[in-house]
Amino acid sequence: MKLKDAYKEFFLIGTAIPPCSLNEGARLDLIKKEFNAITAENVMKPILVQEKKGEFTFEEADKIVSKTLENGMTMIGHTLCWHQQSPEWMYTNVTRQEAIENLYTHIENVAGRYKGKIAAWDVCNEVFNDAIENPKDWRSALRNSLWLEAIGEDYIELAFRKVAEIDPEATLYYNDYNLNFESKREATYYMVKELKEKGVKIDGIGMQGHYNMATSPESVEESIKLFKTLDVEISITEFDITFNEAQGQEKLTEEQEKQQAFLYASIFSIFRKYKDVIKRVTVWGIDDATSWRADRFPLLFNADLSPKLCYHAILEPEKFVKENLMELAKSIEPIRKTVYENESEQININQYTMAWEGATGTAKMTWSKMCLNICVDVIDNHLNADSKYPWEQDSVGIFIDENAARSHMFHVDDYAFIVNYKNELTIVNGSNPNITTNVEITDTGYRVYAEVKFKTIKPKDGTIIGFEIQINDADRSGRRVSVAKFCDTTEYSHQSTANYGQLILKN
Repeated sequence: MKLKDAYKEFFLIGTAIPPCSLNEGARLDLIKKEFNAITAENVMKPILVQEKKGEFTFEEADKIVSKTLENGMTMIGHTLCWHQQSPEWMYTNVTRQEAIENLYTHIENVAGRYKGKIAAWDVCNEVFNDAIENPKDWRSALRNSLWLEAIGEDYIELAFRKVAEIDPEATLYYNDYNLNFESKREATYYMVKELKEKGVKIDGIGMQGHYNMATSPESVEESIKLFKTLDVEISITEFDITFNEAQGQEKLTEEQEKQQAFLYASIFSIFRKYKDVIKRVTVWGIDDATSWRADRFPLLFNADLSPKLCYHAILEPEKFVKENLMELAKSIEPIRKTVYENESEQININQYTMAWEGATGTAKMTWSKMCLNICVDVIDNHLNADSKYPWEQDSVGIFIDENAARSHMFHVDDYAFIVNYKNELTIVNGSNPNITTNVEITDTGYRVYAEVKFKTIKPKDGTIIGFEIQINDADRSGRRVSVAKFCDTTEYSHQSTANYGQLILKN
């Protein structure tokens, strides 16, 4: 049985590809057998269609649309309004009216060209920040993008209204990543609710679904349940599951394949449960070798196009979960590293939590009976601290859970602080720890030194503490574009220690 056949009574099964994947050969044969919906992976993004004002280049987009329709598959358009991969002339050094005209002209030409051929458009993409304090006030949660600066918060409404005018039959989506995170799903909910009440045509919410092995299936279901109340359809638009701990390996181990397959099956079981509202699940690519996250083996097929275990698992996901429940349903174990008194052990800070992957780094620690000494070496080719929020600046966040309780709220032994590249220290949660910091600029970025005196423990050989490091990466305009972490890939490290890594203190 093939994927599209296994899901014909549930929802469309799609993939995101470049036009060349539809050339004759084994790849096209696989696509036609397994999938029934195609998303243009890159060639419809604004900068690839209109890099220079008024000069539209539709050759590649035309190719993928025509070949998709020739092969009887549904064509999905991605994306019309985005702060990434868009030419700066659209929204830089222009008046509000000029920016609106640029947006309208782009939509008229692109959506107008493919009217009747594109089943659904990702109209606006990734408009929200990652750190959201008050999701009910969704306007305050908007990413400080150049579209927002040039037009104002109504650019979202304007974009949806214009696409609806140009192609009233197309299904119009708002699309974003990390919508399984509570604050972002709530901000999205309140925005879509308000705009729909104003008569704006928003037909669907696209949950991108760039997940990893720490993703909770329950968090995915909670978002589906909330969005379902908006009377919109839902699509999983960019699905993959990275195995971040496998970076540097030639392939997944047998045990890793089983773990990945179990999570795939668990999440697909949820999708099937909500077949009344889920319209499509699109996997972001075909095989691991050509994935945008190839080093973490996120997809259904190997480089030779042979199916992985996760492919077989989602053909009958409930059966796979039931058969492997006792063996694989345990929580993902935290990453543990040994830290010696007089010798540093390096840890990698490379677990990305946002779609964009920017600054990364390593850290070394030593300990004494009084304190933990931390050195974080950040690789970042441009430094910026313009934002008023320290987590939006080029900075390092350090989170400590002295009794390694892995709880869902902070206690007296838990604390978190941020140091930016200018050595400006901010305590973000927990009772104030005794911290001394220093920062030096390096040829490749900056290096943070921190001495943290223990508050509630007197460690000894074998003591385990909860520990997390986060590298925040700002772009040249002062907007955070990337977050890399040690272990916890949720957005809640500042208020929950449940997913921290752990340090084992050894003599």
